[in-house]
Amino acid sequence: MALGAHLVDDGADFAVLAPHATDVSLCLFDETALGQVERQYSLNTESQGMWSAHVPGVRVGQRYGYRVDGRWAPESGLVHNPAKLLLDPYAKAITQTPVLDPALYTQKVEWVGDGTTPTHPARIRAIRRRSCRSAS
Repeated sequence: MALGAHLVDDGADFAVLAPHATDVSLCLFDETALGQVERQYSLNTESQGMWSAHVPGVRVGQRYGYRVDGRWAPESGLVHNPAKLLLDPYAKAITQTPVLDPALYTQKVEWVGDGTTPTHPARIRAIRRRSCRSAS
């Protein structure tokens, strides 16, 4: 199954890579007369850390994210937290501006300007720059 969300005749297939997770939930968001409603679906674990599910009835424009549970060990790079909604790294569009908050970061972050731009330590900025270049 391909990573990301892919529409099929009767809904959509969702797949995400989370090799150290113990549980992954797909969260679908809908607007109702009472406000926003979140529906959660447990994904099935596949081989090599892939988690996936087929959800009938999903159509173009469905808003969604993931909640991932697992070990919390920031010193080892494991920062699973099912209370945090994660964007799909394979999403084709993002319909709302993500709200950046210091609680999203495991390291101490200094905020600059209007509080929406974090200043990361130079080591982290360098890793991100290198990763972006190798990905293009």
